[in-house]
Amino acid sequence: MRGFFSASLILAAFGFWAVGGVSLRGENVLPVETIVPSQTGVLLLPPVDTEPWAKDVLAQRQFVVRRRLQYEFLSRQFKLYGETLALPAAHRAPSVDLADPTARTAANLDRLARRTGADWVVSVNVQEVKDDPASAPGPNPPPFHCHCLVKLKVWDASRRGWLAWGACLGHDEGGTSLPVFLFMESIDDAAKNAARTVVGAYPAVVPLSDIAQTSDYLAGQTEPFIGKPGVTFAGLQPK
Repeated sequence: MRGFFSASLILAAFGFWAVGGVSLRGENVLPVETIVPSQTGVLLLPPVDTEPWAKDVLAQRQFVVRRRLQYEFLSRQFKLYGETLALPAAHRAPSVDLADPTARTAANLDRLARRTGADWVVSVNVQEVKDDPASAPGPNPPPFHCHCLVKLKVWDASRRGWLAWGACLGHDEGGTSLPVFLFMESIDDAAKNAARTVVGAYPAVVPLSDIAQTSDYLAGQTEPFIGKPGVTFAGLQPK
């Protein structure tokens, strides 16, 4: 989790980030409670992206965030509800506009949880993807580095409160790749850090195949999915 602890300390200093306590700015967050992942239903909403350049690479960014969220929850054997189940639930009256981050309120996330039967509803909004100041061009430019800031919301419908609410930061891994790939690395890192604020205490027990074999592990989903410990999951095979 490269860069996570230093990033979280910086964010906490400005009152942005808290999990398992009370956030310094925004919403109260529920105290930590131990759960059984396989008995906890998690609804993953489609990622939203409000960063100015998102329109040019929206599909690629959504793929990165979706893949990371699915990986973190599936590998820990949570009972997962993917986007295929989220969309019809959102279309029921009164509808919830999943493309509008301001519509992801406590009331609407609770409504989606009740419609699907999920215990938790997870929302991630990419808010900033930017090169670091030290990467500015010059006569002897340093290696290029970048970061991503995401807003994480996790609604606990069973306890009627926020399990997580705040910002999480991610960085590229620092290589020689083109900036476009480093930006994607920073998005993946931010999504990973966000997910692990909630699931990090639980061991990964379900191996997953390389994402290159599928763009969505839960494509075509018709019912909640729980992986089997020790059995590699390569994605659903819709009938």
